[in-house]
Amino acid sequence: MTDNPAAVNVARGWPSFTWASYVLKPAHWSLARRYLVSHFTVVLAGVLVVGAWVGHQIGESVLQRTAGITALYVDSVVGPRLQALALDDRWTIAGWCRPTEMPSID
Repeated sequence: MTDNPAAVNVARGWPSFTWASYVLKPAHWSLARRYLVSHFTVVLAGVLVVGAWVGHQIGESVLQRTAGITALYVDSVVGPRLQALALDDRWTIAGWCRPTEMPSID
């Protein structure tokens, strides 16, 4: 008996090629298989490009929506309270005089 697997397969009446050599050599492929593989790669590349683009668009729209909601929150909830604090006397110097009435240091 020989150690060559191809010779053993021929002796048994099996085909002499192995699956790995058939799959890895496109020269043995039929025209339909070549068409299938080439179009599969084109479709796979298209899916990856469109998927990356859609993911980017989703991220941008979430960012824009969050920015809009934050701006609305600041404008409607925080804004009036900040305006009230700006007019409050507690935030002047030591709380006892207005900035227009500050004593001069002469």
